[in-house]
Amino acid sequence: MPTHADDPVHWHTLDAHQWRDAATQHGAVTGIRAALERIERRNDYLNAFTIILREESLSQAEKLDQLPADQRGPLHGVPVAIKDEVDVAGCVTSFGTSGNSTPRTEDSLIVQRLRAAGAIIIGKTAMPAFGAFPFTESQRFGITRNPVHPAHTPGGSSGGSAAAVADGMVPLAIGGDGGGSVRIPADHCGIVGLKPARGVVPSSPYEHLWYALGTAGPLARTVADVRLAYSVIAGDSAESYISDAEPPAPTPLRIGVSVRPLSPLTRLVRENRRAVRRASDILRSQGHTVTDIDLRHPDPAPAFLVQFFAGIRAEIAGLEHPRRIEARHRWTRVLGAWASGPVLRWALAWSERFGQRMERTFAEYDVLLTPTVAGRPRKAGVLTGKGLVGAGLASMPSVAYTAVWNVSGHPGLTVPMGLGEDGLPTSVQLIGSVGDREVAALVRAGEQLMRAEGAS
Repeated sequence: MPTHADDPVHWHTLDAHQWRDAATQHGAVTGIRAALERIERRNDYLNAFTIILREESLSQAEKLDQLPADQRGPLHGVPVAIKDEVDVAGCVTSFGTSGNSTPRTEDSLIVQRLRAAGAIIIGKTAMPAFGAFPFTESQRFGITRNPVHPAHTPGGSSGGSAAAVADGMVPLAIGGDGGGSVRIPADHCGIVGLKPARGVVPSSPYEHLWYALGTAGPLARTVADVRLAYSVIAGDSAESYISDAEPPAPTPLRIGVSVRPLSPLTRLVRENRRAVRRASDILRSQGHTVTDIDLRHPDPAPAFLVQFFAGIRAEIAGLEHPRRIEARHRWTRVLGAWASGPVLRWALAWSERFGQRMERTFAEYDVLLTPTVAGRPRKAGVLTGKGLVGAGLASMPSVAYTAVWNVSGHPGLTVPMGLGEDGLPTSVQLIGSVGDREVAALVRAGEQLMRAEGAS
């Protein structure tokens, strides 16, 4: 597909708000053609997309261009990439495997909401099998690479979505987060990622995403874009947040800073610690009260592991061709047989109590500030030759600060904090309370950090 030299818009540089305005002025079709050209030119190497909806996205753009101005939605003409665990009508939902072969006949509820807001679904993105590990690599679709430095992984499991945004293929993508799978690739690719609170974003038509652990969430270049996407996919759940997210005279936030990882065996590297200190200084300079705290809590790993195994076993059970899964996940199915019945009920009840315990922290603090990950992005190909245990051990530095909030159900926002000495991104994680205004404080702190870093 040729690039139009007379196109005045550098589409790949636009965020979602800018893209919407450009699509309104220059036409949604023009923008989608530019996005498709970049995807087709870059995807063979980066491997962000597993499905590209060329004709469908252009047809949808043509219809949007015919709409009168008063019928155009908040994501008018914006191309959105969808992680391949979310149903898109006409596409196979692969879960990163060869286990399904029949295209879905209906969109998931969040895809319906995106379309109703004017978004254009341009394709589906790569993930590791069942989203099990924070490295986007699978036998079915191969290795996905980090646009910042292609020798490295974009993280996972929403690595295809993160790579597509970071490379400018699309300004907005949807991922899923059951243990850090939105926040980790946001960190590795230098973009913004939001894990909403438990139960806010629907998983329909699926009953759950790893039981109480998982939720869909947006990835974008700016906090404002993530906020907009969240308001769309959360629907009515976000209405109170949207209406008064920016009060005219905001009060200072109480921010607790914790660098304690999930496991005492995990080491926080120097560059990631520096990112937390720099974020602390920025937020303090904005008038917020920033306090170092020692966040102690019961070990959530047992409840996490039960739901991890039970969730993947449930996804395997729903496949058309379960025998086609990767060898390591044949072991997941066998070794996870215990994660059912009373054990699963215990894990769900424990997670609920743990969430209530962690919520008490927010009586004293409005926001918690932590590292997103403990280590630096690994070289691509991490999973090659590894079985279930080896892949799990390799994952520990990535999930040391994220998985706890999947067990508790609290929302988390990853905000980029520039590049480290190795030339790869650094970031911080902001954690907020659950409730009607669960994202408002995160958005406010995140936007202040990005403005200080020269973004928005």
